[in-house]
Amino acid sequence: MKTMTTHFRLFFSLAVLVLAGIGFYGQTEIEREINKLRIQEVLNIGLGAGELSRNIEYLTPDLMLIAHHSALITALDDPSPANIAHLEEDFVNICGAKRLYDQIRWIDESGMERVRIDYAENHPIVVATDKLQDKSKRYFFTDTFKLKEGEVFISPLDLNIEHSEIEIPFKPMLRLGTPVFDSQGKKRGIVMLNFYGRILLEAFTRATANIIDHAMLLNAEGYWLKSQNAQDEWGFMFKKSELSMAVRAPAAWSLIQATDHGQIMQADGLWTWNTVYPLLAGQISSTGAAEAFVPSRASVEAKQYQWKTVSHLSSHRLNAIRQAILFKLAGVAALLLGLVGFGCRKQASVWTARKVAEESLRQSEERWRSIVECEPECVKLIDRDGCLLEMNPAGLAMIQATPDQIVGRQLVELVVEEDQAAFKEMIEAVFRGETKHLVFDMIGLHGRRLTMETTSVPLKDSSSPGGVKALLGVTRDITERKQAEEALRASEERFRTVADFTLGWEYWESPQGEIIYMSPSCEVVTGYSRAEFAAEPDLLMRLTHSDDRQKVEAHRHDISKLEDGKLDFRIVRRDGGVRFIEHVCHPVWSNDGVFNGRRVSNRDITERKQAEEARNQLSVIVERSLNEIYLFDSETLRFKHANLGALKNSQYTLKELMEMTPVDIKPEFTETSFRSMIQPLLADEQDVLVFETVHRRADGSLYPVEVHLQLVGAGQQRTFLAVIFDITARKTAEAALNQSEATVAAIFRTAPIGIVLVKNREFQWGNVKGLAVLGYSQDELLGKSTRILYENDEEFERIEQLQAQLTGGMMGETDTRFRCKDGRILDIHLNFVLLDPNDPSLGFIHTATDITERKDYERSLVLAEKEWKQTFNAVSDPIMILDRELRMIKVNTAMAKALDLTPSECVGSICYQLLHGSDMPPENCPHPKMLQDGTPHTEEIYEPNLGGNFLVSVAPLYDGEGGISGSVHVMHDITALRKTTQERERLIVDLQDALVQIKTLKGIVPICSYCKKIRDDEGYWQMVEKYIGEHTEASFSHGICPECFEKVMKEIGGHFDK
Repeated sequence: MKTMTTHFRLFFSLAVLVLAGIGFYGQTEIEREINKLRIQEVLNIGLGAGELSRNIEYLTPDLMLIAHHSALITALDDPSPANIAHLEEDFVNICGAKRLYDQIRWIDESGMERVRIDYAENHPIVVATDKLQDKSKRYFFTDTFKLKEGEVFISPLDLNIEHSEIEIPFKPMLRLGTPVFDSQGKKRGIVMLNFYGRILLEAFTRATANIIDHAMLLNAEGYWLKSQNAQDEWGFMFKKSELSMAVRAPAAWSLIQATDHGQIMQADGLWTWNTVYPLLAGQISSTGAAEAFVPSRASVEAKQYQWKTVSHLSSHRLNAIRQAILFKLAGVAALLLGLVGFGCRKQASVWTARKVAEESLRQSEERWRSIVECEPECVKLIDRDGCLLEMNPAGLAMIQATPDQIVGRQLVELVVEEDQAAFKEMIEAVFRGETKHLVFDMIGLHGRRLTMETTSVPLKDSSSPGGVKALLGVTRDITERKQAEEALRASEERFRTVADFTLGWEYWESPQGEIIYMSPSCEVVTGYSRAEFAAEPDLLMRLTHSDDRQKVEAHRHDISKLEDGKLDFRIVRRDGGVRFIEHVCHPVWSNDGVFNGRRVSNRDITERKQAEEARNQLSVIVERSLNEIYLFDSETLRFKHANLGALKNSQYTLKELMEMTPVDIKPEFTETSFRSMIQPLLADEQDVLVFETVHRRADGSLYPVEVHLQLVGAGQQRTFLAVIFDITARKTAEAALNQSEATVAAIFRTAPIGIVLVKNREFQWGNVKGLAVLGYSQDELLGKSTRILYENDEEFERIEQLQAQLTGGMMGETDTRFRCKDGRILDIHLNFVLLDPNDPSLGFIHTATDITERKDYERSLVLAEKEWKQTFNAVSDPIMILDRELRMIKVNTAMAKALDLTPSECVGSICYQLLHGSDMPPENCPHPKMLQDGTPHTEEIYEPNLGGNFLVSVAPLYDGEGGISGSVHVMHDITALRKTTQERERLIVDLQDALVQIKTLKGIVPICSYCKKIRDDEGYWQMVEKYIGEHTEASFSHGICPECFEKVMKEIGGHFDK
């Protein structure tokens, strides 16, 4: 009895140890599995949010293209049947080409549909006029029509309503609209695109395919747009508040509403979420309305319009995972307890169960690692001290590092000094269990400065301090986006500065004819300030001379977007003065091909016009002998005759002139002074007398003249002949010429590029910009050889040879390098032209543009390409880049070497023909799968020409429009691993066969659980060694492991001591 009690106590003690160990191991396994699920949920929900954002970005350019379409502007100006038909045809072409929009509509200012294209049965259809509907009471019309030019309305994602009823079957719609204006700038309604919401929902479904059974998409009010239960979707369209997450799971919804992204474990399961902001800058939405004729409640700005991508792993599923692990471990516990009770037979079962569990875990970890390795963004793990534990290839490529260079280092060392404090605070916050978002700058290992945007979440582990094992971060390189934003701001500032200080009257006209910008010089030309132009859009047309308004309106209407325009017309200034204006306009296009309006330059050419009119008048007089010609008596000075030109110009009749003398029309003279002036002619001392004076017309007006006076005839019949030239035009032209010369000089002085006059290889003059760039003063360069500006003699002589080759009005240009006074070397684009093509001795005009920054960028681009090629060829795994048809575009050195070819010999070959010698890809080729779902895939493939098994990972490559253009294939040789696995499996089979033979030979063998003696077939107890030695071919060496010795002897020895 005492022996049985001792055995029971020993068995109980061992059982407690086994169960405690199993319990601890089980908790660890549960936490590991839950953490893995956390990471997968975050990645998949992030993929869903990213796919929604990417699909939304391409819609606004389509809308703006349609809003400024020439056929639409024509129909707005004149909605004739022909123009409407033309517009319908263009809308049909756009709808058929895009296949993204259920409807394209022009709705006029009254809310009535004027043109509507429906996409039905896979082709666009023009809706008949009698089928068009009144949309004036729909919220999307009223919310869009009140917008300003260029603003965009994006509706809530809701169900389509036709004829006041929700369309069945449900048709999710996202409506984009913007107001449209005719060529006179008058608002004429809106254009509206009905984008298939189904496309967004399908993209979300594809991106979250791994978790689609519990992934969902909600609007900002918590209603389901996409749910695993279709009955829960679109509750807000039916006013069913109970079909919202705010009602179903209020605690979780309040947390999801409060933050853009996060993850939390609650009693009902694991919630993971991210936020999508569909609106861009300048776009507006509203709350929408479920009924057909109910207005929206309020406008919604960009940050308020949001969708939530959410996943919910229910507590039942999490419990099932826990129960599955506990169930497996319960079996293991049973096996371990059986081993204690029954021996070696149960021991083998325990090891088998453990192997199965480890293999499952390994496969799960490999799947997770494959996802991370193919992720295009940087994914990293950081420990509590800020040291990098692991980073995926995309992250290493961003910072131009290898794992050996960066793993184990504190990442804060790469962060710029001004962002280091925020980066450290982010790490500390994550290890407190928070999710953090940060934008910071860092320096890559090769010195490149990057702007990064990162989201970091805690990797939970209850065994770690604070319950957080590591920081998991997903980081995106936004350097190019930030540089583009800064360049745009700088470009806009430069344009505004140049425009504000230009001498001419400059303004920018929108595609609808509204004034976007006007230079301050408008007040000098017109007398009206630019504030007055902004306050009164019709001021420009109002100040146009009434006789020229029709001409100006025709110009504005007829000119197309593709051509420059030019027109001369008159304006009436504020003070009543009439001025002639030379109007020149140029179309302005954005980088992505959107027509942004016209840049207009208006110049006051009144003096030029007057000069031209005067010159025309003189030309007519010369051709028709209509110069003023007078004959007057040499004694009485009375006029005898005046030609038609004189009569016309003086406005006197011939009868009136016959009663007058030259003194009557020359107010500067008295009769005495006039007779004194003509005395030399009367005394024959001079033949001709030429002088300038002014004439007075019949209306009292004065005009300058040049008088050529001579005495004709003889004796008492001598008569004075006066040929009068009206020199008004000459006087005006002289003033205009002086003004023109002053203007040219001002342009030279203020030009934003360097301008230099060079004569006989010597510096003669330079403008302010040129001298500032070179660092010299005018006096320091005057008369000096231009050699001092060039880097060396060879470059100086090369420029001189180029100049010598110029003939006539040709212009030369080249790139060179200038040496500044302070020793700096600048890259310069040099243009040069003869000052006077007919006289080369006058020298050359040089214009110099500083292109140092562009040259530096080109050199850095060449270096970056070289570094990428070196990295690509340094990878030991074979890599190839293929197009959609599996044609090799590029291979690295490792791939070419494996095929015993050069990289150039591989380019253009079909992958499966070169690797497999077949006419089609292998059955498990991952490339077709990647083309189908757009996600990375990994397959094990036997490559006969490479002599082994390879793990082939395929990731998609995208073109500029977001379509898949090809793929990257990375091949990792696993031949040795496969052979090792096969050998291990063979040994396991051999061991199992041996065990089966032993079991078959002896069956169940009783063994003492304390002394380990075996009872033989005759009932005698024998030592294990003796029994097995007699019944098997095994031999033994004796010993005891330290663990057994310490545990067993302590417990057994302690018991006997008692």
